[in-house]
Amino acid sequence: MSRKSTPKPIQTNFRTSDTMRDRLQAAADARGISVNKEINDRLEWSFDDSRRADLIFQNQRLYGILKVIAVAMDTAGTSVNAMQSTLAGSADKTDWPDNPQAFRQAAQAAMRIFEIMTPEQKTAAPK
Repeated sequence: MSRKSTPKPIQTNFRTSDTMRDRLQAAADARGISVNKEINDRLEWSFDDSRRADLIFQNQRLYGILKVIAVAMDTAGTSVNAMQSTLAGSADKTDWPDNPQAFRQAAQAAMRIFEIMTPEQKTAAPK
């Protein structure tokens, strides 16, 4: 009978501030685990996009929808902002969320995504 081998843990050292050490200790204490386990869990979580999305957004589908909307908004807002800066001959580096016209265009892009992604209503067959 063969046994699966578990990777042998290695010793790793890192530097951190007293404040971060205290935060890690408090988080570990609250979960009833060691600081080592807390650090490993947090590192593992940082590499796992799907798990992080599930925790933050409740499911992958919602995460996907919001990501598409964010990209559409950023693309639209950045484009309007850049066009206005170019036409004005300005090197203004205002972020698009601070530009009312760029923000409106970004909001319109988000609404268009909602329109495209809205599921069609299924009508019940007559009885």
